[in-house]
Amino acid sequence: MSEEIKMKVVLDIFSGRDNPEWVLKDTEIDILIEKTVDLPKTKPVKPPILGYRGFVVNNIKKIPELPEKIVIYNKTVIYSRNEELEYYEDINELEEWLIQQESFKELEAVIREELKRNTEKEEGKK
Repeated sequence: MSEEIKMKVVLDIFSGRDNPEWVLKDTEIDILIEKTVDLPKTKPVKPPILGYRGFVVNNIKKIPELPEKIVIYNKTVIYSRNEELEYYEDINELEEWLIQQESFKELEAVIREELKRNTEKEEGKK
């Protein structure tokens, strides 16, 4: 029997081909909830059109502690609730935590290198 999919992560990095995605386990969902509690508000950021655009976490089973969609990009956590966007500072390093996930580590080395290159480029703009 397969496990019910509650949350899915998409690495939004490609144009013209499918983005890599994986399912969060229950223990990872608990950590995600913990890492998104009491984040301070921050100014809006807009990911670029091409290249790394962040991680998109889809709340498939509508877990009540989380919005329907979360985008984590460039040290910002963006909540999407009923098409309204809320911006929070990623003080709990959620973006880095997703990069360290075993499911992410299983992705092709090329994808990891592309992400690393793009995040370093964004860091240089600050």
